[in-house]
Amino acid sequence: QGRFHEAKQCFDEALRLKPDLVQALLGLSNVWNALERHDQVIDCLQKAVTIQPQAYELHYNLGIALRTVSMLDEAYLACGKTLELKPDYAPAVALQASIRERQARYQEAMELLDPLIRRGETHLRVVEAFVSLCHRVGRCEEAVALSRIVCSSGKCAGTKQDLMCLCFTTGRALDRMGQYDEAFAKFRHANQLCNASTDVSHLQHTVDTIISVQQTDPVSQQTSRYPGEPGLIFIVGMPRSGTTLAEQILASHPAVYGAGELHAMPDICNSIAALTGTGTNYPHCMNELDDEQLAILRNAYLSRLPDDSHGAEIVIDKQPGNFLLVGLIRALFPNASVVHCTRNPLDTCLSSYFNNFVGLPYTYDLTALGKAWREYKRLMLHWEALSIPMFPLSYEALVEDAESVSRRLVNYCGLDWNESCLNFHKSDRVVSTASYDQVNQPIYRASVDRWRHYESHLEPLIVALNG
Repeated sequence: QGRFHEAKQCFDEALRLKPDLVQALLGLSNVWNALERHDQVIDCLQKAVTIQPQAYELHYNLGIALRTVSMLDEAYLACGKTLELKPDYAPAVALQASIRERQARYQEAMELLDPLIRRGETHLRVVEAFVSLCHRVGRCEEAVALSRIVCSSGKCAGTKQDLMCLCFTTGRALDRMGQYDEAFAKFRHANQLCNASTDVSHLQHTVDTIISVQQTDPVSQQTSRYPGEPGLIFIVGMPRSGTTLAEQILASHPAVYGAGELHAMPDICNSIAALTGTGTNYPHCMNELDDEQLAILRNAYLSRLPDDSHGAEIVIDKQPGNFLLVGLIRALFPNASVVHCTRNPLDTCLSSYFNNFVGLPYTYDLTALGKAWREYKRLMLHWEALSIPMFPLSYEALVEDAESVSRRLVNYCGLDWNESCLNFHKSDRVVSTASYDQVNQPIYRASVDRWRHYESHLEPLIVALNG
């Protein structure tokens, strides 16, 4: 039902009563996965594997979780353990192939899948891995044809979620092939299978409250400027607005560490009521925090930065949803750089619709997407009205003139120019978001005005964007 926090309380209580209850650990891992807290997913599954080391499904699920956070070698080993316990388990082979694809080892991936394809294996996970890989090995027509057969048969092994993933992946393959109407039908089917509430009223209420409470730049209310704080860059915006590309450009600089999409700031935000003892949550708490409490929150955030970031001159937190917390960021880290990524709203929303964002159910519906974009825009205009300094990074401008825009971005973040920022696609840095494939290529124009291929399907989105 999407009531994740209530579900978590139930599983926590089950584990309090019986700490070795694997079903509860699996349930809790599903909750954490829905909340996109992948470190906790891995922790739950590792505990479960310790309790039942001969359960092949646990090793397989652990492999999926490790792949999600781009621990690819560890994920491959988990697949190997799965296949030791159950040699004929096709989904584990498919997962191995997807890992090799992420590592750009395309021929190895196809060599893993080929025996399964040739023997007529139609498990949804196997077909999805083949469709995902097909454009790398010149077998798109074959893979999409197999997907059509599998999706229409209704008799293939796998779950509804597996079918949803296959529909998303087939939609992307059809998009590459220029078969836009069929691609959109696949994306629509995938989003319908998600079957989640797409109500944006909570987001609307949150934005209303932030705007009513935060009427001034929080820095102007503080006397402390926290001397000696580490350099921080916060990249914010809607999903699919170019945030990963912005991070990859900056993280290619030798002085910068890209930490990815951290949950540290939302965690800090959620801890404020307990810290103040008033029960007042964000954003109302912003008017109650004193300098000592701000220092506690600041240190709590810094303690949550990845160990690998220690020693870096500047650290990037690329959590797009931090656009809701710009006021808190400003209060805690007045010297931090905030980069606001923007992109044509039709392209932004459509790209979100084409990807499975588990923690953002509004992305499953075009009308809800349009309404959510309007709320995001309304809040960003409010931050601008408060004169909070931010660097507006237009995706279209970056595509048009990558060097000039990148130079301005690097300069805004207080860095000297480094040519590696233009060669970000050559970086060996691992990216775990939906944009991993795009940022491993030079900047290209194909994603600009992509919505025009789908214009005939977008009336609900266009109406919602226009209010």
